Amino acid sequence: MLTITCWSSIANFASIVDSNDIFALGFNLAIGIEKRKPLDDNLSFTHGFDPAVRFSLSSSGNGQAVFNPSLGYVSDFQFNVSDSSRLILETIPSIGASFIVDDDGLRDSANFNFGFNTNSEALSLV
Repeated sequence: MLTITCWSSIANFASIVDSNDIFALGFNLAIGIEKRKPLDDNLSFTHGFDPAVRFSLSSSGNGQAVFNPSLGYVSDFQFNVSDSSRLILETIPSIGASFIVDDDGLRDSANFNFGFNTNSEALSLV
C-alpha cells in the first residue's frame, strides 16, 4: 500500500523598518510505503519506509535555498475505537541530511542527523 503521509507548505513575508523585506517559501513531502498486519479484530500494526524531502527558499540577508532529504521508518499501532474512529500511536525514526545553497554556491558543510524528534511521534484520534 502506498500512501502520501504528509504534505505541507509555508509562505512568509515580513517587512521590517530600516531593513530589507524578508520572504520565505517552503514545502515538505513524505510518501509512506506501508504494510498493515492485523493483530486482532480491533488492533493492527503498520510499518514501512517513509522517504521525505523538505525544500525552502529565503531572501533574508544572503538569499539561500535549503534541501533536506530523509529516510524514515514508520511504525504504528492502530486501535479501532468504533467503526468510524481509530486511536493511533506512531513513531518515525529517520536519517537525513541538510544541504544549503546561497549566493556563494553550495556550502562546504552539510548537516547529517539520525534519530527521533518531537515531530516523529504522534498520538492521534481519527
